[in-house]
Amino acid sequence: MLETVVIPGLTLYYRSLLAEAGGASRADAEAAQPLFARVLDTGDAYPKPEDVSSDLRSNDFFANAILGMALAKGRTESLQSSLAWLRLLDEPQVGDGVRRQLPAWRLVVAMDRGEWSQARAMLR
Repeated sequence: MLETVVIPGLTLYYRSLLAEAGGASRADAEAAQPLFARVLDTGDAYPKPEDVSSDLRSNDFFANAILGMALAKGRTESLQSSLAWLRLLDEPQVGDGVRRQLPAWRLVVAMDRGEWSQARAMLR
């Protein structure tokens, strides 16, 4: 059941990447967020990172929903907002597979937002 929520959320996120700049891109990323929030079960369609249970982060499925939320937030809000979501995954209880990818995802978000100085700093 939950797979039917995360996959459409990721699809909307990736569609937002492919959309031309402007409303369609943002609208798809915004539409993805409540789908990820449904998995995270915070009771809010647009939760804050601190609303997410730390227990959920150890499960790769939920960790991927957090990652999806971080990526979508990067397209609709700020780099700082996206990085706050990614920080939820930089904890010992999160699986190594997800944690090892965090530097790359941080870089993806910075580059997507055109934050080139931040991206350069991340590469260093």
